[in-house]
Amino acid sequence: MRKSKSGPEELAALARAAAMAGISEEHLASLLRALRLPVPPIGLSMKQAAAFSGLSRAELYEMKREGLLPVHKRGNRSVVLWEDLWAALHALPLAGD
Repeated sequence: MRKSKSGPEELAALARAAAMAGISEEHLASLLRALRLPVPPIGLSMKQAAAFSGLSRAELYEMKREGLLPVHKRGNRSVVLWEDLWAALHALPLAGD
């Protein structure tokens, strides 16, 4: 995967996602730097969303059908907003629950 350029919208999305998770923006940025992970783009293809989440594309489409994951369409292209993916993953039940 190639690194994305961080624009203002992407940085704002990253800040919102970090805040939703209770992680400071500075701490998340330092973690990404330490792990040498690229800052995620604001919109992800289903393939990218699967790679970031650790779920398969089929599981993501199932979550979409169940209304758990909002997916935007542009022509035949499906786009998942980073913050929607983050929220959907955090809404999943914890292991053992």
